[in-house]
Amino acid sequence: MISFPKKKFYITTAIAYVNSKPHIGFALEIIQADAIARWKEQEGKNVFYMTGTDEHGVKIHQTAKEKGTSTKALADDNAARFKKLAKSLNLRNDYFIRTSDKKVHWPGAQKMWKLLEKSGDIYKKKYSGKYCSGCEKYVTEKDLVNGKCPLHANRKLETIEEENYFFRLSKYEKRLQKLIEKDRYKIVPKSRKNEILSFIKEGLNDISFSRSRKNLPWGIPVPGDKEQVMYVWCDALSNYLSGIGFPNKKYEKWWPADVHVIGKDIIRFHAVYWPAMLLSAGIKVPRELFVHGFVTSEGQKMSKSLGNVVDPFKEIDKYGADAVRYFILREIPSTADGDYSQKAIITRINNELANSLGNLVSRSLKMIERFADGTVPKGKLKLKLSEKKAQQYMEKREIHKAIEAVWTEIGKVNEFITKKEPWTKPKDLNDILYTLAESLRWVSAATYAFVPEASKKIAKQIGLKKVPTFEELKKPIHPGLKIQKGSILFKKIDLKSSLLSQTMKVKSMIEFKDFEKVDIRIGKIVKAEDVPNSEKLIKMQVDFGGEKRQVLAGIRKWYKPKDLIGKKASFVVNLKPVKLMGYDSEAMILAAEKGKKVKFLAPESDIEEGAKIH
Repeated sequence: MISFPKKKFYITTAIAYVNSKPHIGFALEIIQADAIARWKEQEGKNVFYMTGTDEHGVKIHQTAKEKGTSTKALADDNAARFKKLAKSLNLRNDYFIRTSDKKVHWPGAQKMWKLLEKSGDIYKKKYSGKYCSGCEKYVTEKDLVNGKCPLHANRKLETIEEENYFFRLSKYEKRLQKLIEKDRYKIVPKSRKNEILSFIKEGLNDISFSRSRKNLPWGIPVPGDKEQVMYVWCDALSNYLSGIGFPNKKYEKWWPADVHVIGKDIIRFHAVYWPAMLLSAGIKVPRELFVHGFVTSEGQKMSKSLGNVVDPFKEIDKYGADAVRYFILREIPSTADGDYSQKAIITRINNELANSLGNLVSRSLKMIERFADGTVPKGKLKLKLSEKKAQQYMEKREIHKAIEAVWTEIGKVNEFITKKEPWTKPKDLNDILYTLAESLRWVSAATYAFVPEASKKIAKQIGLKKVPTFEELKKPIHPGLKIQKGSILFKKIDLKSSLLSQTMKVKSMIEFKDFEKVDIRIGKIVKAEDVPNSEKLIKMQVDFGGEKRQVLAGIRKWYKPKDLIGKKASFVVNLKPVKLMGYDSEAMILAAEKGKKVKFLAPESDIEEGAKIH
């Protein structure tokens, strides 16, 4: 077994923006951070885990106006949803920070501003530039693709001219480069480290640090200037300090952060802006930045118009928190993009949770109950399990591989039972039963980071008061422990009936009684061509207002591809994509048919692409 010193461990997630409800992508981040935090707890570390919500800025202010509500009401409502998600996923987070909290957060953010100002790194100037409200930043021409922000193509760029405060980011270019090159601020994975170093080497520009209160009344006031509010960098990024007590000295108990867990879309803010601010303020930089990828849904980018956004609350209700946690951590590579699929989650529940883990616990306890009166007998250990390989993967932030390593050890116990055949009552039966009890104790400890509820149940069922740490595993299990059999850990799901049920839900959307669920949008055909080896199909690229999709339709008899380009038509956009002649079709065109005539359903006058039909 491995020996771990008792030290502090401070881990954070990015704080979620509250202009919309939580989605499965944020669930991925907080689950990954929770798994790391729990594993460190098992190592004997004193852990502090923080997550929370980012509640200021242009996006939320605009969204509130569109919804006809106050910005605070919208922030309160969605912050409560994110807090509920943390509880629903069984996070062990120690604090949930909100940047609208005037008592906890505002003093820390304003103190950070003053420290930067004291260093001579805050100055005021007039500025004019293109601004993306989705990214909450000014963008240059080199950032754009076809004149639009690549991350928010459906958002119109604003041209903003105003007098703002700026931060001297350019001053810290060389120091940042050295920090990152030497892993004094370690970026995981290495590909992201290289990405940031390339960005820094291109040259850093100073960044806008405030907004005029006339344009943005919702935010933290700039110290000494009531006409300006802090921009997102000094406000939101300071949460990692204010949440642990900054500017009070007690923050030093936890700082520097051991790991910041973030998504790849906000890497520059955390890998460049944040450490530069800390250097300016004379505060230690974090130790590590762990960057994860995005989650797709059934192989496609999640989109409201496609109707494939995965609601984490519904998934938890359907499968349970442990199963959702396990699937996300196991299926999605920790530092890359991955897919959330109903078939895949059911398969993993059945094979790995119900069979490998659940069945092992159930039959082991049954045999102890049957052959040893439900009491752990005295015996010799016949099988030794190790968390060493999983530990190595966790240190490299390859959580999916760590789980695989743990389940490999679980497989060894199942093989041990098959080989030893305890039901035949061999001479070393007590040794076998003792080994099974000790193995379940190890399983309880090693699965705690991934499926904490199941882990606790296993510990309780073998007579323990709590899940053992890795240090406590060094001492063998006590004979005489009375097992307490409980309900099965994971129930098998009928794959065929479950997927059929979900398909029927999609089909029911086109029934008249559920017609309001059908999402019909206006799309503009921007490209069209015949599908090779098909007599009927035309393949079209359709613009739905900044989002393009491929649509196939059997209309070659009535339309030629060249005649379709530039035309607008009506499309059902929230049906499950289908494959036709090897091509994905991501929407369905609507047409009227009478006799031998077929015509698209098109708007009577021009209307923007993406418009919803009611």
